[in-house]
Amino acid sequence: MENFGIGLLLSESAPDYSGAFLRAFFPLFLVFLCLILMGLLWIIFKRWIRRIQPLPSLGQIEQMSGEEFERALRQILEREGWAVELTPRSNDFGADLVIHRQGRRVVVQAKRWRRPAGIKSVQEAAGARDRYRADEAWVVSPSGFTRSAVEQARASRVRLKDGDWLLANLKVPK
Repeated sequence: MENFGIGLLLSESAPDYSGAFLRAFFPLFLVFLCLILMGLLWIIFKRWIRRIQPLPSLGQIEQMSGEEFERALRQILEREGWAVELTPRSNDFGADLVIHRQGRRVVVQAKRWRRPAGIKSVQEAAGARDRYRADEAWVVSPSGFTRSAVEQARASRVRLKDGDWLLANLKVPK
């Protein structure tokens, strides 16, 4: 009776398939590696483009849609050194952006309205801070804030960023 155990696997008469395996899968490995490198280069290219694009003026911001305002805010915050991620268009739980810098995590509610942002915006940002486990919550509105929004922000520890904050950040790109 022959031994079909480990002795047969380790014997010199067993065929060596390692070279054939490498020859068969090396081209696939190269394709996979190239795809990963191309993806990384695309990400770097997109970030570079956002950094060299001129920042919009406050007048241009006032004419933007909500989605355009979020992208402009992303560009401003990235120039300030924040890592920025956009939240999904729906079911964002009150945060339009989640930003990170030096271990700090902040949720940002962007409101590009013609009238001042109200208390609901502040409440949504406070809820998003808990949902995203962030350290801070900001509401950014170039149109300013209602008195009730300012009072709620104080009570909820939400920071309000208005048109003056935007103007200061648009004039001094870092």
